[in-house]
Amino acid sequence: MKVRSDGSWDFVWEGVAPSIYNVVALAEDSESLVACSNVVRVTVGLKNLARGAKATASSTRGEPPEAVIDGDPHTMWGSDNNQPDPQWLAVDLGKECSVGAVSVLWWKAYASDYIVEVSSDARSWHEVARVSGRNKYHGDTDVLYFKPVNVRYVRLYCIKRAVTWGAYAVFELGIWERLPEH
Repeated sequence: MKVRSDGSWDFVWEGVAPSIYNVVALAEDSESLVACSNVVRVTVGLKNLARGAKATASSTRGEPPEAVIDGDPHTMWGSDNNQPDPQWLAVDLGKECSVGAVSVLWWKAYASDYIVEVSSDARSWHEVARVSGRNKYHGDTDVLYFKPVNVRYVRLYCIKRAVTWGAYAVFELGIWERLPEH
């Protein structure tokens, strides 16, 4: 890797196994002082079934629910802080697909308790994964694995807020046929 005069640089990572990775750049100056970049999440060799789908939510503030499935790491869906819990975000995949994992990239306003539910008709929902008592924000992605199911709809059902100053905010929602387990 070589840094250009404008401070930009390119990074090539070859032979990477399909997965979701967190990448952090470290820079060291001539006095051995080190600086760290923000975390960037990179998906390699996997198809996010949510891309190009339709998203809806129980409430919203700012950007629309589709912001979580647009592939842009700078957009997010936020629920309305003035609405009571529970609140939800649902994705219509457009057709039945085999789904075996979900990834949720939260902002600082995250859910301490939430459920991932699936449905074939958007009326009858079945729980496939649950998170309870999440109490630390590290800018990371929750990855939830479950027995693969054939469904058309996937819903993030937020039960309890982790913070008092906001409701729920998600940068990216990934819906996967399967993910490699690390």
